[in-house]
Amino acid sequence: MILEQLRANGYVSRNWCLSQGVTRLGAYIADLKAEGYEFTANYDKGNYEYHLVKGKPVQVQDVKIENGKALITYHQEYLI
Repeated sequence: MILEQLRANGYVSRNWCLSQGVTRLGAYIADLKAEGYEFTANYDKGNYEYHLVKGKPVQVQDVKIENGKALITYHQEYLI
């Protein structure tokens, strides 16, 4: 639910989470940070907002066939 909100809006707020029955937003954000997601946090008038800066880093494998041989390269992308 929280990841879907982040993907749809780029941020998630404490008040939105409370309206959805989620009371431990900070714990969810800590778990996402441990997976590699990056956030900025804002506090305004009793509401915390976490804005997604960078998604989860993943290694992507590219495979090309040239002269009957597989050439494998890797690069990093970020999941949101």
